[in-house]
Amino acid sequence: MPTPLKVGTSTPRFDAYPKAEGAPCFGGDLAPAGSLIGGVLRCPHPSAAVLRIETGPAKEVAEAVLTAADIPGLNAHENRFGPDQPVLAGDRVRFRGQAVALVAAKTRPLVEEALRRIEVRYKTHPAVFDPAEAMRPEAPPVHEGGNVARHWSLRRGDVEEGFRKARRIVEDTYETPFGEHAFLEPEAGSAWVEADGRITVRLATQQVENHRAVAKVLGVGADRVRILGTFAGGAFGGKEDPCLEIYLALLARETGRPVSITLSREASFLAHSKKHPFRMKYRIGADAEGRLTALEVEMIADVGAHLYLSPMITLNATLLAQGPYRVPAVSVETYAVFTNNLPTSTMRGVGITQVTFALESQMDELARASGIDPLEFRRRNFLRSGDLMAAGQKVARRLPMEETARRAWEALGPAPGGDGGPRKLRVGRGIASNLSGYAKPGRAAEAEVSLDAGGKAVVRTSATDLGSGQSAAWIQIVGDTLGLGESEVILEPPDSAASPSAGITAGSMQLTKAGNAVLRAAAEVRGRILRRAAEMLESGEEDLVLEGGEVRHRAAPERTVSLAEVAAAEGGEDGKGGISSRAEYTFPPGSFDKAGTSDGNGWLDYTPGTHAAEVAVDEETGEIVVLRLAACHDVGRAVHPQTVEGQLEGGGVMGLGYALMEEVILEGGALKTENLEQFLIPTALDAPEVLPILLESGAGIGPYGARGIGEPPCNVPAAAVANAVRDAVGARVTSLPMTPEKVLQAMRKG
Repeated sequence: MPTPLKVGTSTPRFDAYPKAEGAPCFGGDLAPAGSLIGGVLRCPHPSAAVLRIETGPAKEVAEAVLTAADIPGLNAHENRFGPDQPVLAGDRVRFRGQAVALVAAKTRPLVEEALRRIEVRYKTHPAVFDPAEAMRPEAPPVHEGGNVARHWSLRRGDVEEGFRKARRIVEDTYETPFGEHAFLEPEAGSAWVEADGRITVRLATQQVENHRAVAKVLGVGADRVRILGTFAGGAFGGKEDPCLEIYLALLARETGRPVSITLSREASFLAHSKKHPFRMKYRIGADAEGRLTALEVEMIADVGAHLYLSPMITLNATLLAQGPYRVPAVSVETYAVFTNNLPTSTMRGVGITQVTFALESQMDELARASGIDPLEFRRRNFLRSGDLMAAGQKVARRLPMEETARRAWEALGPAPGGDGGPRKLRVGRGIASNLSGYAKPGRAAEAEVSLDAGGKAVVRTSATDLGSGQSAAWIQIVGDTLGLGESEVILEPPDSAASPSAGITAGSMQLTKAGNAVLRAAAEVRGRILRRAAEMLESGEEDLVLEGGEVRHRAAPERTVSLAEVAAAEGGEDGKGGISSRAEYTFPPGSFDKAGTSDGNGWLDYTPGTHAAEVAVDEETGEIVVLRLAACHDVGRAVHPQTVEGQLEGGGVMGLGYALMEEVILEGGALKTENLEQFLIPTALDAPEVLPILLESGAGIGPYGARGIGEPPCNVPAAAVANAVRDAVGARVTSLPMTPEKVLQAMRKG
């Protein structure tokens, strides 16, 4: 008899061994027999008019060649802010790498030959690549209407008076780079035309409901497009906006044959948006007791050539520019600016990584200027339940910031005794704290849980699993609720045509919204099982125990009935059996809109956390080695503790990559870091010891009081390492990544 699953225990995940053995099928593993191969032609200019496209020679070797003129419906990637970047550039291109044409051919060499044969005549235009330059009136316009795509202004209290009350004021400017998702699995998938003419697309995605956007491009109803989700080899926001699914659907529709595309790493780096670079000017003051009095921030974010979800990202940064601290007077001005660079959109952290680096660096400098220990300085200023945040939102739930800070700092252990060693290493420690939101007002998810005639549970939801354990969570919740083991819970893969809608897996929200829907549906099924079993056993429901695929009497264990028998009894006259429940969970609306946004405002709850880092810096070369990183977050409740610890470890290492080595380099809009030989990410040899520390306050709004933990761990490491480097060498590095050259430069200035 399988051991029943229990929430809060780290039982082996259903996908662990299959993934270790290479068994699961990912987006590129399921190409239908006889599939054509698809390819994309991209523009070499950052800003140009498209005068003519000649496709005749390419059609001699390809089965299909498509340009903007061949798109039957809406030629745009549409998102919640409306139609955006063209699927294929028509008369205008705005960044190097913009898609101009699609081809499908029988072999990959023929695809490459067809792409070479497409002749495009361009007329180049002036371009702008620096967002500050783009804000000037004389700058080349990327779009009509000016280059400032969004301006957020947030004010609370009297900032001037706050600075007059300050005993100490520190001010500096911080910069963060373009970021790359660098997921292990590049974009890959297939599409085909069903017998009834419907288009089916199968690929790894963060949202199978992207079928609606695909349908608009095809000019058909949403019911004529179906998206099947597969296992995903990472996403981090880069598989959120519909892209490859549109290309696949267009080519399959044109040829009437199956089409597959697996992008190379170089093509993948051009295909999806990047993390926003930020330039942040922070000014912050504190009184003689070390209490914050005022905060003034000006931020400029590079949107790139198209909007995507930049309004949301820059609003997130605006709302959490104050971080986890009480500040009576706040002024934040944020500008999201168009340039002719690659577009930027969502990436793990959604704007909070950038402001955390700047704010926490400032907090350390202000603590030093005030003569107060950095940990104690933060303790005096942490937000608590009942406090007001910058947007006027009252903190409604418990935020154990002090405990996260104390636990993270203590986890580093005793400070090392001296630097020593022949390399002249300087050892330093730093700390950084953070709030990351995970529950957006109004977002909803549905789920269905069924007990089939064989007594097994079947779970259906469109929520996709990006490799971080969402699927295992649904299985564990259902198993715990119905007393079933892992092998007795079946999870159906996401299917836009059949699965209950759960929206996008992003923003650390899916465990909360889909998890609550799964829990509600499972609880309803449990109630119906107990009611029927009580009739069958002539007992009260309160006397029954549901475990191991059967219902038994608590006081008389020999009196049992199997779940299969219960299902049959519920099946009615047809004898098919089964119990099914469909449930929905919707985040409550927000009521604290002070930032002038139509996209909700902020979050309903936040995941608090603190990281502490210990580094060694070579004073001759500037090389930074992270010796250990302690990551403490209040996760509310760990449904599967090992998975949550993995999030803290993985997010920690990802944040260290952002801190020390990851940088997308663009020169004149041209991508110079186009693969993993040039864009460096941490390997196992670069990863230090990461110490995950889970606090379980039960204060979240997810199932069992859980809080979202997908993004928070990557938001803090860069700031913690920056403060540790400052402690080690006595100089502040104000831009990421913190390369050896920047460290040496800071030391010379310091």
